[in-house]
Order: sequence, then structure tokens, then C-alpha cells
Amino acid sequence: MTLKDRVRNKIAKYPFTVYAHRFNTEKGYSILQEKGNAEVLILKVEDLNMNLENALVKFLDLGNPIKMIKSNVGNEKQCSGTYKDVLKKIRIPESTCKKIYSSKYAQNFYGERMLDEFTQRWSKGII
Repeated sequence: MTLKDRVRNKIAKYPFTVYAHRFNTEKGYSILQEKGNAEVLILKVEDLNMNLENALVKFLDLGNPIKMIKSNVGNEKQCSGTYKDVLKKIRIPESTCKKIYSSKYAQNFYGERMLDEFTQRWSKGII
């Protein structure tokens, strides 16, 4: 049995439908609970620097914030200059962006304004 299968079997014991809940785009995280199941913390990875500490305090009902220790930081790597250059130069056709951002995933986890900003950023380089 693969790791993916083991995880799938564990999750099957606690059926939970992420898309049945609207993600809180304002906070950048959501704490969800379906009847009879444990709470689930949903975070966007790209927002961890801004939201992880507050989300964990709320989710775990902690009195004091948890200090996040950053590691594997892209800006500190040897290849950071190349990575930044690629981000500046890469362009994705607007039609492709619209197709990606019309997905169920994108619609659930990002607000309309943010999806428009993503489309502008990747198709025209507007940051």
C-alpha cells in the first residue's frame, strides 16, 4: 500500500468536503467542522508567513502566539536572482489564466479581485 493510499484510507474515516465550505479569503485561513467530525484547519501555503501563527492560536485555542521559524527561504538561496528574473519575464496567455482561475479550486480559495490580479500579473506582468 502506497503512502497516498494510506492517507486516503485515513481521510475516508473522517469524510469532509472542503468545497462545501466557503474559504475565508479575508483571513487567509478557515477552521471548518462538519457535523460529528473533528475540526480541520485549511491554510493557503503561499500565505503561511502572514497567517500561520494566528491560525494556529485560534485552531489550537492557545493563549500565546507560536513563533514561526522560517527555513528554506527562496530569497536567501544562491539561485534567488535567477528565480526573480524568471518571475519578472514569464508570461502566461490571458486565456490560459482564465481557464486556470475558473477552476473549482481557484474559485473556492481566492476572491474574484485576487483572481483578476493574478490574471493581470501572469498575463501582462502587472504586479
